[in-house]
Amino acid sequence: MCGVLAGLPPPAAAIPHRPVAIVATLERTSRELDSAIEHWNKSGQPPRDVTLFALYQQRVIRLLANNARLARPVLERDPAVRDDVVALRELGRLAAPPSGSGTLLQTGPAAPAKRLLGWHREAQRRFGVRWQLLAAINFVESAFNKVRNPTGIGAQGPMQFEPAMWHAYGLGGNVDDPHDAIIGAANYLAANRGAKDERNALAHYTPRLSTATPFSATQTGSRAIATRSTSTTAGRSTSGHEAEPTDSPDLADSSPPPTARARM
Repeated sequence: MCGVLAGLPPPAAAIPHRPVAIVATLERTSRELDSAIEHWNKSGQPPRDVTLFALYQQRVIRLLANNARLARPVLERDPAVRDDVVALRELGRLAAPPSGSGTLLQTGPAAPAKRLLGWHREAQRRFGVRWQLLAAINFVESAFNKVRNPTGIGAQGPMQFEPAMWHAYGLGGNVDDPHDAIIGAANYLAANRGAKDERNALAHYTPRLSTATPFSATQTGSRAIATRSTSTTAGRSTSGHEAEPTDSPDLADSSPPPTARARM
């Protein structure tokens, strides 16, 4: 494909190779995905247009994250995409194969986006930990409960709690229940000053997550909820459409900077 993408992209749609065309394609795809998310009833599964635009956007971001030479001129022309490329590179460093040689992934569906968002916001209201941070952990640990393997050290559930940690902070809930796991994670993070020192709280939760910058991690979590069933990696879309208006000052304070293009 030499020019800007036209129409609804099929799953294997070609990606331009010239930086100018990539920038134009990303801008158009973001606008189309923005509109599709706005008209999507979040109580149900993502419609076809959300899925295909999100998939195409994610494929472009992956290409840039894996090709520094191509990414450089694209980022010069479109600085707003930098956070997405950096976040995906950091997620790549965090990723690890399942324990044991030849282990097969156990997978299942994620909850609807509206329900996921509600659970993360409930946890923020109860414990003061930003919902975007909780969503980032949920996304990295299990892709919102789509990956369901226990780890080699026995960590379980959507938020990957070790048994002793869950016994202390799980509030009597079910470690495999997405709602209970999110609430338990917020409880643990709050006990480690997660409302004020996110990096320190992440270091207690799991050291590998603390290596990611809080901004890129929370951006990743909030974006991922919007298209949580299209892929297990983050992409670029718009923020705001997946979230209903809220009177919580924490959410207002954690919005992307005004110079950044809206994302997923």
